[in-house]
Amino acid sequence: MASKRRKSPLRALLRLETVVVAIVIVLIVAVGAALRDSEAGSEPEGSPAPPVDIPADALDIEATDAAADLPDGPVEGAVLLYGQGDPDFPDSAAADWTLVTEGGDHYRLPTEGGAALLSADGTRLAYQGPDGSVVLRNLADGTVQNVAVPAEPSSGLGHAWSHDGRWLLLDPWLIDTTNGQYRQLPNRTRLGEPPEDASEASREQANVSEVTIAGILPDGNLVAVAPTYAEDLVVMVGVMSPEQFPWGEYQAIDLTGVLEQWEGIYAIGSTAGTTAVLSSDGFSVAVTIYDNRHEGSGEPNPPAAAIVTINHSTGEVISRYDLPENPNRLEPGSALNGRVCNYDEQGVEFVNGWPDADGNGDVHLYRLDPATQDAQITIRLRVDRLSGFRVAC
Repeated sequence: MASKRRKSPLRALLRLETVVVAIVIVLIVAVGAALRDSEAGSEPEGSPAPPVDIPADALDIEATDAAADLPDGPVEGAVLLYGQGDPDFPDSAAADWTLVTEGGDHYRLPTEGGAALLSADGTRLAYQGPDGSVVLRNLADGTVQNVAVPAEPSSGLGHAWSHDGRWLLLDPWLIDTTNGQYRQLPNRTRLGEPPEDASEASREQANVSEVTIAGILPDGNLVAVAPTYAEDLVVMVGVMSPEQFPWGEYQAIDLTGVLEQWEGIYAIGSTAGTTAVLSSDGFSVAVTIYDNRHEGSGEPNPPAAAIVTINHSTGEVISRYDLPENPNRLEPGSALNGRVCNYDEQGVEFVNGWPDADGNGDVHLYRLDPATQDAQITIRLRVDRLSGFRVAC
């Protein structure tokens, strides 16, 4: 009868070591995955938005969809416009606009979508009427002027009142409010070949297909801001007539040492684009800076990282203000992403959405003093759903 083979103690020990090593490898992989998951999301799902300091004298307003119709006659103390678009398409036009006064009155504008804009001093209102015309309303005395313009799609240039109230850009129309004359500005995405008299800077450096208009000077000239074709930290700022736009002269302003390598004035991979606003003295611009490290990752809108003010006549950078951080990101295409909307002797006004993990939250209007880099919330707007929400201040 054959005898049973005795098990080797050494072989048993080797098998035991193999099992132990396998268990250790599994544990290492599991721990590594857990660490990567924790690094990918610094905040747990469902976390509230970080607290912000809201001054006691800030206006506290709650958005409503039950506003009264805008009455005829004067409306005093207008402070902002807000509108709700389609939450499923955040970069779509607002379906309706509501005007808010200091006293807390809410008035619905007689619009059916389209653009709307309130002047910085709250005395002038512009919006697209149901028939497509541009309605200009002096809120101080209640007078109304209608400018019949052809139906044209927006071209991404932005909207702006000149600080003296004479000129209005309601994309794509530049309107002289003193006589109702208007001209259509070129669609920046369909420019074609540059004309023979185009400046060298607009041909070679400024990415004019991504240009935005920061403001309008009293003489009707435009101040345009554009990123560059090169991947460097340079912003192009130009002053030009409407006839020259966007092929006029630009000045290259180097922001090396002011911006990080992953930052820029254009929100790469989103519909946010460039946001910029001209100061009331005409010498400076404020631009929103985006953190573009998300590019290609499939994440939502790049967060606005900072507000930078620049004296475009001298090329000097005046200041950089870093925006507060919130781990809850806004939806792609959001118009609440640190957008600058006014720049006067009191400072820079900008809008910043402050969502919680469910997409609800507040919209904060800030006033930034470039000299001290101090920013205070002046208006808190409570919103049920931030997706598709608009503020036109």
